[in-house]
Amino acid sequence: MEKLTTWRKTLEAPTLENAARLLGVSAVQVHRYEKGDRRIPAERAAQVEAITGIPRHELRPDIFPAPEAAQ
Repeated sequence: MEKLTTWRKTLEAPTLENAARLLGVSAVQVHRYEKGDRRIPAERAAQVEAITGIPRHELRPDIFPAPEAAQ
């Protein structure tokens, strides 16, 4: 996921390991999220949104509708 990679690159230490520590997952898992090999679990979307600032509807558009679509 490009937005997750962009977020990671804004960190003071933009390593996979640092992003993983902040997100509470392994560096391998962050890499999988970034490549699109794995999706962020729906139950963690709100937590990842709070940490990264990436809206959950962008993290998981298959589950969370965009605000304009919800109207």
